Amino acid sequence: MFPRYKGAPGMNPSSVFRTVARATWGLLAVGATLACGSRSALEETGTTAPVIFAHSQRSLYALDLTSETLTTIGPFQGCGEAVFDLAADETGTLLAVAYDGVASGYTLMRVDPRTAACTAIGTSSSTTERFVNGLAFAPRGTVAADREVLVGFSDRDYVAIDTATGRSSLLAAGVLPDGLASSGDVVVLRDGRAFVTATGTGTGTGTAPGLDCEARDCLFEFDSKTGTLTRNWGDVGYPTVYGLGFWGGQLYGFSESGAIFRSALTGRTLAPESIVFPGAPTFGGAASRSTAPLSP
Repeated sequence: MFPRYKGAPGMNPSSVFRTVARATWGLLAVGATLACGSRSALEETGTTAPVIFAHSQRSLYALDLTSETLTTIGPFQGCGEAVFDLAADETGTLLAVAYDGVASGYTLMRVDPRTAACTAIGTSSSTTERFVNGLAFAPRGTVAADREVLVGFSDRDYVAIDTATGRSSLLAAGVLPDGLASSGDVVVLRDGRAFVTATGTGTGTGTAPGLDCEARDCLFEFDSKTGTLTRNWGDVGYPTVYGLGFWGGQLYGFSESGAIFRSALTGRTLAPESIVFPGAPTFGGAASRSTAPLSP
């Protein structure tokens, strides 16, 4: 049986694809209601307007947080066999990790936010690089002083992905405690705080001695520059949380089972509130713009 977290290291991409292809992968940001929208909702794409992007395995969507409408942009074009995850930078530019149908790790794609057309940037090597199971842009001034950095997780390791070549490099090894692994996504805030969902059973000492994150995922906070764990938020209340997003002081979570929840990052523990949408899809990730506001 395959591990339930996305892109398990040690699995070749064909196995990874067979695992994730069992469900319609998606990511979604949440407003009070969802409604069908027109292409005009994307007119401000690429600015600082509060637009959140979403995707299934084969199609791209956008949620306008001002009008609270979900717009279907269209099917991915030239993105390979499946899109695993998506990240949005400060301008709304989209990059995605996709499976290209051959045993080559992954392909980093640039995705046109108006047409869903994909352009390949570069392909990793499954024999020399890590498979990345979550993406986010770390805002300028966090990982790097003068630019945004595309980051992600591979098992317990925190990595950076070169946006010009698609090749990954290690930022910090073993960020998560022994026995745990990233369950699917990471989000980095403008103040340098970063969050990752984890699965497994912690066997190490320190932040997670004997912590059980199998039945329900756990949330860990870490320093986006050094990779140092700063807080164990504990049980998030849901299993297979493959997507994380952030906007206005709220952390949003999206699970493989279609559960959507949000929690303010205050107090000593999480207080997740379920957000119910009829027909919510199976989720596979979340992408919030790197300049998302820290407060409402």
